[in-house]
Parts: sequence; structure tokens; C-alpha cells
Amino acid sequence: MLFATWAAFEARRREEADELRAELWLSAAPGRLVRAAADRGGLMPAPVLAQLAERVVVGE
Repeated sequence: MLFATWAAFEARRREEADELRAELWLSAAPGRLVRAAADRGGLMPAPVLAQLAERVVVGE
């Protein structure tokens, strides 16, 4: 049991090393668009922004 707990802790620690946490300030118009999209999907704005960020393509 102790090994499984330690292994889970280590796996989570490795995942956290790949995460990025940021504070994002949007102007009124983009903020309203994000809120509207979130409301339509029954979500909070943060998960909507996270989904958008996952789809960003750089340098193609």
C-alpha cells in the first residue's frame, strides 16, 4: 500500500512539472465572448480558456 501511494505521488509530481499556471486578464469584449461560450457549455471560463490553449498551434 505504501508503495502505491508513493508511486501515485511521484506520478502527480511529474504531471505538475509539465503544467503551467497563469493569471490572464482579458479586455471587456474578449472576456464577454469567453463567458458567453462558457455559459453555453455549462462551464466556468477557466476550463474554456484551458481548452482553447490546448488547441493553439505555433509556427506552422
